[in-house]
Amino acid sequence: MSPDPAVSTVNLAPGDRVLFYTDGLIESRDRRGEWIELDESLLGTLGSDPFDDALDRLIDRLEERVGTLRDDLALFLMECD
Repeated sequence: MSPDPAVSTVNLAPGDRVLFYTDGLIESRDRRGEWIELDESLLGTLGSDPFDDALDRLIDRLEERVGTLRDDLALFLMECD
């Protein structure tokens, strides 16, 4: 965080999801050693997958790109009622 963090307010509707993650996700590299992008092909179905399967499917897509994960990774997904 910078020395002067800004407060942001976001209105969430029922069914909206928020993904919290550690740097193990954004610092992952593909098989060529290039940084992966958090793009539609990686995150695209996170909002529509069945909630109980969404993180497992995200990890499956991530491992398809990077192979074996080499960094620790923590993911937390919440869905608004």
